[in-house]
Amino acid sequence: MLPPLVRAMLEEPGLFTGYVKAYAVLFKQDAAWWRTKQVRRLVNLAALVGGGFFAVLFGGVALMMFAVTGVAHWLLWAVPVAPALVALVAAWRLRHPRPESEIFPRVREQVAQDMRLFSLKERTHEPAHEPKLQPRS
Repeated sequence: MLPPLVRAMLEEPGLFTGYVKAYAVLFKQDAAWWRTKQVRRLVNLAALVGGGFFAVLFGGVALMMFAVTGVAHWLLWAVPVAPALVALVAAWRLRHPRPESEIFPRVREQVAQDMRLFSLKERTHEPAHEPKLQPRS
């Protein structure tokens, strides 16, 4: 007896090509979602590095200006705080990603549904009664 998937491929090749096309579309959509997620992660990483760099740079400049002038103006310290806040937000977003962390969720769900479908078809094609084994005497 052929496995249900092979039997379906032989009996209805058009159905099989439809399945392959549908899987390709699902895979393409999930790959685009994964790519978007990776780009978002890279942007957050760049914001973390850039914000940290500029916060340290502007903080050093503010410290040198304070050392030279002796005047602690609020703007002197506000300028390094802005990139530091950007870096903190980016670090928080990197640390706490969105809850959808599973890779290719729609493809996995479709594969699970198809496996359930084929195992149901396999059960319906089984013979009504199986031959009983004779016990050895």
